Formats: sequence, structure tokens, C-alpha cells
Amino acid sequence: MAKLFMKSGVCSLCNDGQHILMFDIDINHLYEGKIVAKLRTLQKKFNLSNIYLFQTRNGWHAWCLDKFDLDEVYKMYLTFPFSDAAHRVIGYYYRKHYVLRTGSDIKLDQTLKQHYTVEQEGRTKSNAHRIFLNYMYNTHIDRDLYFDNSKNVLLEYYPQKPKGHGGE
Repeated sequence: MAKLFMKSGVCSLCNDGQHILMFDIDINHLYEGKIVAKLRTLQKKFNLSNIYLFQTRNGWHAWCLDKFDLDEVYKMYLTFPFSDAAHRVIGYYYRKHYVLRTGSDIKLDQTLKQHYTVEQEGRTKSNAHRIFLNYMYNTHIDRDLYFDNSKNVLLEYYPQKPKGHGGE
């Protein structure tokens, strides 16, 4: 039996019960432009505010700090063709929130960097997740009138098999 390692991630769940959008895009061969174009389409369709796109070791993470109920988030996941299916299904049906990995296995200065901000103003946004992104990924997302007063994000720890043993 393979040894399990504990991983950590930040949750989409806000302290008011709503969720932000956090896309896990595990497709390395895509060009940035294709991802950005699809994010802009999603942004226009659902009138989303800024979307922050980061490159990771395994692909991309896209964050939109707007807040929605879980069903609305799931509908948006279904319309975005590059979202990881396992991330989408596990988050909606099993966890009832989405998780993007953070932690020591991500080298922030080398494997995770902000590439684009697809800009637009919109609805109420999670200040807690803004603080998290600014701290963890050295972004500079300014607080505007659309941010709530939240300060705490929910972190989750979960087991994962090592690579080559059914893990990633």
C-alpha cells in the first residue's frame, strides 16, 4: 500500500457561505492566449470582475474573487472547457466547496506567477481571498469598494498518494 502525503489547499468557501471561482487547469500544452480568451468569454457571459491567472507546475490556476452560491459556481465550471473535471465534480458533489492546492510543493518564485488580469468591475468580492493571494503569491490586488470585510480563508488538509502510485 502506498504511503499517503498530506497536502493543503485554500477553499472557495467564504465565511458568509458563498464561494469564489477557483479554476484548476491541468493542461500544460495550451497557450496562454487560448485560456485568456475563454476566461474573457466566461467573464462577459456571467458579468465577472477581475480574473487572475497563474501558471503552476502542472498547468494554471484562475481566480475570480466574486462571490456566488455553490450552484452558480458549478454552472460556471460547466461552461469553462478547460476546468479540471475531477476538481469540478469532487468540489461540487463531495466537498461542497472547491480547493486549490497550496503548500511547500509549489515553488512560488519559480512555478507560480501571475500572467494576466482579465479586468472588469462587478459584484461583491472576497477580501479574505484577496489578502491570501497578495500574501501567498506576492500579487498586488488593491482593495476597492466591491470587497467585503472578510479576513479569514478556510484551509483544508487532505491525503494524496505520491506520484507513480495513483497520485498526480
